[in-house]
Amino acid sequence: MDNFDTAPAEGAARPPVAAAEERLARQLAELRRVLCDAAMARLDRHGSDAARPVFGGAASAGWSLVDLAPADDDARVLREVQRCESALERLSAGRYGRCVECDAAIAPPALEARPETERCAACQAVHERGIFAPSRMS
Repeated sequence: MDNFDTAPAEGAARPPVAAAEERLARQLAELRRVLCDAAMARLDRHGSDAARPVFGGAASAGWSLVDLAPADDDARVLREVQRCESALERLSAGRYGRCVECDAAIAPPALEARPETERCAACQAVHERGIFAPSRMS
C-alpha cells in the first residue's frame, strides 16, 4: 500500500498535498458559507418558528448545518461538504490520492481539477453505473 510520503506506484506523480489541503479547506469554508446563508434566508423568511420542528421548540446556539439545510440545492451542497471533509480525512490519514475502491493512484490531473475526487477513473465509471456499494476503503 502506497503512502504519498513514499514514492507513488507506477511512476505516477505525487499529488501536491499541501495545495490540495489548502484548496479543500477554502472549498469547504465556501460551501459552509453557502449553507449558512441559505439557512439564514429561510429563517428570515419564515421566522424562528421555521427551526422549531428541528430543535423541539428550544432555541439552540449549536445549530447544525444539516439541521438547517432541507432544500434540494442545500442537499447537493451538503454532499459536497461531506466529500471535502472525507478528502481532508484521507489527506490526514495519508490516503489522499488513492482510490477508495481499489487503492490505485488517482490521476493527478483529476485531483487538480477536483481535489475531493475519491475514485480512480475506472472505479468512478463503475460507480456511476451503480455497481459499487458505498466506499469500502474509507
